[in-house]
Amino acid sequence: MKITDITPDRLRLPLDPPLHAAWDPEPRPHFDATVVRVHTDEGVTGIGSGRVRWL
Repeated sequence: MKITDITPDRLRLPLDPPLHAAWDPEPRPHFDATVVRVHTDEGVTGIGSGRVRWL
C-alpha cells in the first residue's frame, strides 16, 4: 500500500454569539480546524484532524 495523495481542508465554523473563553481576553468569532485525508493506491482513505493554535 502506498500513499497517492494527501488532501488538507481548512474549515472555519462561525460562532454566533462569539465564544468568551475565560483564558482569552478577546471573544472568539469562529473556530478553525484542519481535516487531512490520506489516500492510498488500494482505495483506502485515512482521516485525521487538527486545529489551529490560538496565539
